[in-house]
Amino acid sequence: MKKTHFLSIFLLSLYAISALYGQVPAKQGWWKFDDAANILKADVGTALELVGTHEAIAGPDVGNEAIKIGVGSYYKLRHGLSPNGGGAGTRVNEYTLMIDFRIPATGAWKCFFQTDSNNASDGECFINKNNATIGNGATGYSLFAVSAGEWYRLVLSVKNGVQYNYYIDGQKIKTGNIQTVDHVRFSLDPVLLMFGDDDGDDGEIECAEIAIWNSALTDGDINLLGGFGHELDKTPPVPPTGVQVIGGTAGSYANTIVWTDVPDEPGSKYNVYFSDTPFIKIDSTIEHLGPYNIALGIQSATHLLRSPVTDQDITYYYGVNATDLLGNAGDAAIATGSVTAKAKGVPIISPVAPANFIADGELTEWETIAPIAMNSFGPNPTAHMVPGGKLTDSLDLSVKAYLAMDANNLYIAFDVVDDVVNVDTSFSVSTWANDAPDLNIGLYDWRGAGHTGYKRGSTPDYMLRFSKNRINNDKGVGTPIVLYPGVNYIWKEKPLTTGYIVEAKLPFSTIAGIIPGDSVFVPKEGMRIPIDFSINDRDEASGREAILSYSNLNNDNSWQNMYNWTHTWIGNKWITNVQRNAEAATSFTVSQNYPNPFNPTTNIAFTLPQSGMVSLKVYDILGREVMNLMNQYQEAGSYTVNVDASKLSTGMYVYKLESGVFSSVKIMALVK
Repeated sequence: MKKTHFLSIFLLSLYAISALYGQVPAKQGWWKFDDAANILKADVGTALELVGTHEAIAGPDVGNEAIKIGVGSYYKLRHGLSPNGGGAGTRVNEYTLMIDFRIPATGAWKCFFQTDSNNASDGECFINKNNATIGNGATGYSLFAVSAGEWYRLVLSVKNGVQYNYYIDGQKIKTGNIQTVDHVRFSLDPVLLMFGDDDGDDGEIECAEIAIWNSALTDGDINLLGGFGHELDKTPPVPPTGVQVIGGTAGSYANTIVWTDVPDEPGSKYNVYFSDTPFIKIDSTIEHLGPYNIALGIQSATHLLRSPVTDQDITYYYGVNATDLLGNAGDAAIATGSVTAKAKGVPIISPVAPANFIADGELTEWETIAPIAMNSFGPNPTAHMVPGGKLTDSLDLSVKAYLAMDANNLYIAFDVVDDVVNVDTSFSVSTWANDAPDLNIGLYDWRGAGHTGYKRGSTPDYMLRFSKNRINNDKGVGTPIVLYPGVNYIWKEKPLTTGYIVEAKLPFSTIAGIIPGDSVFVPKEGMRIPIDFSINDRDEASGREAILSYSNLNNDNSWQNMYNWTHTWIGNKWITNVQRNAEAATSFTVSQNYPNPFNPTTNIAFTLPQSGMVSLKVYDILGREVMNLMNQYQEAGSYTVNVDASKLSTGMYVYKLESGVFSSVKIMALVK
């Protein structure tokens, strides 16, 4: 629906909108293109400067004129915003940008703006030529698609480190991946390029108005800005049908989830969720299974099962929901019952530092620590080669990565087999284009849903690259160089075989200091740590030709989003002793321990609808108390207790939970 041309209604609407605008913060800059004799003038702020060609055209309404920007053309916009939103104080990290636009045709890229005032990098917001959605690769694209020949009001509300949101006609169409402060692509230089395009091939776009604010406007503010009457569908799709879980066969270490797509929902996407306790709705405590946003027609997903160190049985509950083309997420359809299958034991982060650690390129101190092996060849590959890479065999590239922690430090080693070691440390060559391993790691106990982008504060995510001449923080914000070669870091070619060795000791305080505001990590056994590795391989002088990754979801995108990573644990525990979950409890329940049978750790989950004293004890078959797991006051909620029975003998045991008038007794089996 376009703006009406009836004068009386137009005037009434204008009056109402003017009243509403009074509630929105004042614009820092405003350009309306209504004066054909002075089309570049600013209604608020500084006049635009044209690079290339444009022409005046009729706009959305009488008195609301527009311009058409030629291919390869753009405006230099001096926004006048002072540096804000944190960072080093040289860039604008918090702003809102409004653009009234129309495209003459789909099928070509259209760029809205670029923050590089030299026009030397790609833009920050596009219309995708393939499907006419809005966004970019880093912040994600909307599910909403624009149509040719219609006017839209696009608003971006940005506060780097906090939000990056897209709106059409006052309605949010995308919660974009949060960007870091002072990022060269998403923070503003003093000059903003409107419709800037570094390679000059983006299609024509028409514009009737541009405005900019020096703050991130709220949903309510942006709703008051209105638009051109496009009403987005707010009705979520119904749950999928036919959700079933097929337990993995022996040796597969996987469950397969299948479902039937929701009918009459073209463009819908599907997501699978799982939990080790029953659930009826999706919340922040429920795990989100990757890959995410599974396309219409696939109707299945595979859950690769992992456990710390040894193969162990694990029981999971599953659900599937649909999200429609406009991002409305429906309720989940929950599979009936649970499925128990064998999880693959994976190497963990050692909770004990390598004895007598020295960063000398000799790995003898790591002999007691099991490595994370990455090899994409052989009958049982342990790594994933990013599509498009060139690796011929395990001698071309394979890796053993070692990780350990003590109270204060992260210890890292890489034993890399590489048939051709090729490093160019000159400034003109990017570090990712050399032989260098990357470590993606989140220093927090990860439970529940994953997240897009990289989080900060108490749940910080990092990307560290171990280059020949330095360890660098590769997120483009914060301290770029973490550590140089010296007593705590070495990158060394092997003297007798092809390949190289990396060893490093990084204090948690040093890692937290990379980006201001991050918490200093305090490790604890049982923490589940999000993690991935990308091993860059450069055999030829032309640059990187392959990436070997640990996560099967990493297709050269772990650098963008945490949800492409996998996970491991600190030590061989599933969880830290007692964990309280966020959801409220409505009844007393005690779940069967998982895994069961177990060796030597298992978990007991229970819920308390009201606060009170809780006793949880373990008895042998003769009724003798052998473990006192809990005897304390607990708030109402859901809990999971980790049981370490390494000091007990193989056999049957009873655990009993008591709280007030409630008690429950269940049997568990320890098999060593």
